[in-house]
Amino acid sequence: MSRGKNSLKHLDCSQHNLFGEPSVTAAPSTKGRNKELLDRRNKKIIARYYFHNAICNKTISGAIEQLVDEFDLDDRTLSLIIKKEENFICELRKKKPSRDSLKKQYHWPQW
Repeated sequence: MSRGKNSLKHLDCSQHNLFGEPSVTAAPSTKGRNKELLDRRNKKIIARYYFHNAICNKTISGAIEQLVDEFDLDDRTLSLIIKKEENFICELRKKKPSRDSLKKQYHWPQW
């Protein structure tokens, strides 16, 4: 067996997927990450930030530290998201949702 004989260069990926089925070309979309999914993620981050800061009485830096562990994002990224979503934070502070109402709205984390 010569070297490179079993490489993947011989495959024509333009017509078939990895399982040999014909490829379906997706409708043209915008490049980058899905804005809708990012918005949903950011809402969850802000809800958790509110939970840690307002309900658990953690400092801002303590809440962000906890979010780093929960979301596997850098503290700088989280700070930017929090700054961007200030309106949602204000909305939460006005409504003062309880732990139970946050739990109903956002099922994923352990509240």
